[in-house]
Amino acid sequence: MNKQQIKSAFEAVNHVYNKAGFDNAYKAWKPLMSNLFKNQQYRDLIELYEKADFIPPDFETAYSYQQTGNISAAADIYEILLSSPSLKNNTAILNNLSNIKKNNGEIEAAFKLIKRARRIDPNDKIININYEVLSQIATDNKNKKDSFRSSLENLSRETEWAISKLLKFIDNVKKESSYVNGTIAIPQWKFKVLMSTDDSKATSLKDQWIQKGYILATSNRDSNRTNIYEINPYLEAALNKIKPIKINQQWFDGFENINQETLTAIDYFNLLTLIQKVNKKYQSLMQRDFNELVFNYLTKNKKATIILAGSFIELLFTYHCEKKKVKNIEYTTAKNKKTKIKLYNCKMHDFLDYFKEQTTHPMSKTIQPIGNIARIYRNFIHPGNEFSSKEMLDDSKMEICFHSVVQLMKSLIK
Repeated sequence: MNKQQIKSAFEAVNHVYNKAGFDNAYKAWKPLMSNLFKNQQYRDLIELYEKADFIPPDFETAYSYQQTGNISAAADIYEILLSSPSLKNNTAILNNLSNIKKNNGEIEAAFKLIKRARRIDPNDKIININYEVLSQIATDNKNKKDSFRSSLENLSRETEWAISKLLKFIDNVKKESSYVNGTIAIPQWKFKVLMSTDDSKATSLKDQWIQKGYILATSNRDSNRTNIYEINPYLEAALNKIKPIKINQQWFDGFENINQETLTAIDYFNLLTLIQKVNKKYQSLMQRDFNELVFNYLTKNKKATIILAGSFIELLFTYHCEKKKVKNIEYTTAKNKKTKIKLYNCKMHDFLDYFKEQTTHPMSKTIQPIGNIARIYRNFIHPGNEFSSKEMLDDSKMEICFHSVVQLMKSLIK
């Protein structure tokens, strides 16, 4: 039907309504509506429906709304129709409303509707296909919910730091405009922002949380091809009830202090490259001890830093002497006696006394500051010395020892 024919037909229906009332008008409307519906003129049908308040909602109207994209209006009409005793078992209405609810993510409601339709007509192929699809989705959703619930058992083993990061993450996620129905698209770079940490820790935490079931990496992506994640819906409530394991706050602060910025500030990457110049015999040992030294320095473990610094200096001296073909260390003791010690048996004081007598050696010029390190090292390596000296172990001593190691590395490794 063209526009003029539709207009004329509708005017006729409207005339009947004005002259003969609702029942007669509806009888006159039905052929016009059927014609438009048969020819898939859904927009024209809706236009007429919205013009006249005497036209009651019916299946054709709901379907037309559905076909033209007004899903909300279609669903409302289907709900009204199902409340009617004569239409409550209409399988077409049940099926269509089920599809709408499925597409809206209302899986439980959709599954109930399609089950009703299948009980009424178990042989309908379309209904059976939709039933199988929804049955699988419902099963998957149940398994996912069970998995989300069971994942909460992991929370009792989480540290206070980990709990704080989870709470911070959830709080920040909820502020995002893209957070809808428990899901959010998160580019990789943004995890560090949402967790309030650096890149490496954010990547590690994300992987752990996925493995533990705190977040789910879905197979979906948004329009920008960004991965979509689902947040465990039971997580926040459980976090607010949990009593996390109490751990030294210094460890948390220290762990947060290890990042690319702080490592660059102490020249870590260049120093690590410097160690690559060392022969294979010493290289792995230096890498291990230097990494442990840096870790303890950045986490403010003062005593460990001082002890490791002293040990590392001994390692540097041993490497340097062996490189110079020195197999034995010889020096004069305070009692004017000559002492000769095999290189691998030397301690810090042996090296200091040896270099002190090597007046032409560059190390002789820096022996005094290294002697200060040796004193700090000696006083704090044994608890008895610490008690007797009554000297405070503070940050300044740690800083002296660490930066002395750095300078010695640059001097002795060429």
